[in-house]
Amino acid sequence: MQSLTDTYRRLGQIVYIMAAVLTFLFFLMVLANVISRYVFSAPILVGDEMAFYLFVYLAILGVYYAYITRAHIRVDLVTSHLSERTQEWLGLATTLFELAIWVVILWQGAFVTYDLVTRTHILHAYTLKVPVVITFIVVPITALLILVHIILMNLIPRIEQLKQLRRK
Repeated sequence: MQSLTDTYRRLGQIVYIMAAVLTFLFFLMVLANVISRYVFSAPILVGDEMAFYLFVYLAILGVYYAYITRAHIRVDLVTSHLSERTQEWLGLATTLFELAIWVVILWQGAFVTYDLVTRTHILHAYTLKVPVVITFIVVPITALLILVHIILMNLIPRIEQLKQLRRK
């Protein structure tokens, strides 16, 4: 389990660096497009499209980073006053609910991606000649990674914790 934790920590660092680079590139792209548009009255043709791609990838990387670093918001105002066993059962229910949501996101993301791949000769970006699937393929990939993370880092430990509580 320790090697898995180390792997997730390293993956988190890689995602963090990628997000930092993409944020910088996004900033440069938007800045260059604004300067080009308002100073030279000649917008960069691919500027908005590149900014869109960078923003989509930033958002998805942000969601994944929040999951693997446990940086998302948790409200425990009510649950902190419950018994340990009840807290674990509610935690398991929440984990299963999260799992169901990410299964739907994976399913729908894979469906849209497959649809775009099968029609890729039709759907290209407006100014860049790259398939639109490049934008959407990140959703099912990230959903799959988050599902694996939820199962390995949340679901299995919660089930083990409930087993230990039952033995007490």
